[in-house]
Amino acid sequence: MLLAWAVPTTNRTLLVAYKPDTDPTNPTNLVSVRVRANHNFLPGMKLRVQHVEGTYYNLVGPLPRWRGRW
Repeated sequence: MLLAWAVPTTNRTLLVAYKPDTDPTNPTNLVSVRVRANHNFLPGMKLRVQHVEGTYYNLVGPLPRWRGRW
């Protein structure tokens, strides 16, 4: 389980997230989550993810259908 931190506008298949018990202002705690489209995600949303390697994760489950809501 991760929390969304930022939604990049230049790369629509990427989310920047962090683990709930860490400090998000520290860049070493941020990880990348691959999604099909990031336009409905908002910072602070909880994400179910699967670890790929290093700091890369994949989203598990469907994308949100409405902005900021599962």
